[in-house]
Amino acid sequence: MYTEDMSSPSEELLQHLELNRTALRQAVDSIPASHREQRPGPDRWSVAEVLEHLAIVERRIAGRLADALTAARQAPVAGAAPRVSVVDPAQLARFSDRSQRFKTSEASEPRGGLTADAAWTALEGVRADVARLVRESDAFPLDEPIAPHPRFGPWTFRQWVVFAGGHDARHADQIREMLPAFRSPAPAASVLQAIGRTPVVRLRSVVPAGAADVYVKLEFFNPTGSYKDRMALAMIDGAERRGALKPGMRVVEFTGGSTGSSLAMICAIKGYPVVLLSSDAFAEEKLRTMRAFGADLRIVPSEGGRVTPALFERFRQEIAVLAAEPGTYWTDQFNNADALDGYAGIGRELFEQLGGRVDVFCGAVGTGGMLAGTARGLREAGGQVRIVALEPASSPALTEGRGGPHGVEGIATGRVPAHMQHFPPDEARAIREEDARALARRLAKEEGLLVGTSSALNIAAAIEIARELGPGKVVTTVAADTGLKYLNGDLFTG
Repeated sequence: MYTEDMSSPSEELLQHLELNRTALRQAVDSIPASHREQRPGPDRWSVAEVLEHLAIVERRIAGRLADALTAARQAPVAGAAPRVSVVDPAQLARFSDRSQRFKTSEASEPRGGLTADAAWTALEGVRADVARLVRESDAFPLDEPIAPHPRFGPWTFRQWVVFAGGHDARHADQIREMLPAFRSPAPAASVLQAIGRTPVVRLRSVVPAGAADVYVKLEFFNPTGSYKDRMALAMIDGAERRGALKPGMRVVEFTGGSTGSSLAMICAIKGYPVVLLSSDAFAEEKLRTMRAFGADLRIVPSEGGRVTPALFERFRQEIAVLAAEPGTYWTDQFNNADALDGYAGIGRELFEQLGGRVDVFCGAVGTGGMLAGTARGLREAGGQVRIVALEPASSPALTEGRGGPHGVEGIATGRVPAHMQHFPPDEARAIREEDARALARRLAKEEGLLVGTSSALNIAAAIEIARELGPGKVVTTVAADTGLKYLNGDLFTG
């Protein structure tokens, strides 16, 4: 606690230190041990870093206290030393107002690398030194200021001790504020409630020095391992609200596999039969997943296993026949405005998770719904964000107006999708597929991220943009799905 009487005897000072130490320990114990080295958000310290900071600051305080005692033992004749005005109690009251936030000096910034346990042990060692010095102080008056605080002016020995305890109390509050970020979610009523609220990670190893920060939203944490769960749920819910989809009807769509898996999962929960058109151009794992969820899967042959504009034309022809049959609802993912409602959550979550610090968002375009929806979510949240659309260089419909064959599943259909026409990006870029494939292997080995080619293409572009922007900026993108869907192919064997 803080008092205006700064000449408290050592026992009161020791009690003050112990009370605040206990409060700090309780705050640390409130955070699960598995999360104490994790930052709760960008530009926020982890528990370990807070404790390291406290140890750095209190080590400096211990040095000042030791110097004061040494000087007191060697003091000249009483009264010879000049007097300095003691700090106004109002200044200490201001410090005790924990709603205030003060900028930490560079010298007291944590260096990182310590576990929370190691940082606590270091802090305890410093505290023992402070307690010893406090006990020794009873032999001396120590009423004169001994050293200035950079913000509050000169302080006496005992004022510095009160500051040390108060510093613990302030950071105990900071640690307790971390808890919501680490709290486990409540049980969900169904798998549908597990869609969204995916984590964001900052890349460390594959981003070059001197580049902007790159953050990736891990959409493979959705139930089917893809961000398409967001879109599929929004399309089905929207159709139900409008009365376009009713019990007893079936759902149809053509798909590269991820949308189909998401639709099949949601229709299984809601009780709708689902017929999906896909192709041998897409990963066998995706085809098996759709069947596992109970979908009636019909295969449209490809040209040599490649994704081509002609394949999508055949899809459109065959889906038109299915959609015309009675009792059928076609989700029409390339034109369905409900899809944007589902994807807008990515933008809102990113803005919240990064504290509004988003300068660029980039993403590959298939239906265009993810990029348009995320952009809308970011801007509705208040962000002024540059939006960059991506495609493989071998199918540059956005950048050159022509399609072409490629091997990146889920994107680049050979034409500019309707969602992009209604919500044009600020820029479009073409990324070489071979660069994305090479980066996918690096991401697994250097960042521990197992992602597919489209996600690696997203990240390759994010790194390219980060290099152009330089330090102090934030580039974001998504890992669309998990690399587990591509293990049967050659992505991770090349």
